[in-house]
Amino acid sequence: AWKHVLEDDEAWRLACAALASHKGLYAPPASLNWRALFFETLWPARNKWAGEGEAFGFRIRVAVRVRPRKNPPKHGEFVLPLHQRLKMLKKGEKLRFEDAALKQEQLAEAIG
Repeated sequence: AWKHVLEDDEAWRLACAALASHKGLYAPPASLNWRALFFETLWPARNKWAGEGEAFGFRIRVAVRVRPRKNPPKHGEFVLPLHQRLKMLKKGEKLRFEDAALKQEQLAEAIG
């Protein structure tokens, strides 16, 4: 009887919901593998907010959907990835939204 319960996806979904509710964690409304979510994400994070015992870090999986630009860049122009744009801003260079597309020489200097 227990083997059937441990293999039931609905049982793991309910276990995830109960643990998340009890410990103040986020459990997504849908998952491909509730058992893996329980053991790999929620269970290691169960003491994250409790202040009891040793709290371990845990990973968060994120998916991003990227759309192509409406207007492709002109030949010889590039758009900086966010981390490189922030690096330039940190160095004190002011960038406007319109300035995001750089010439090839500027790009080489920025990331060099």
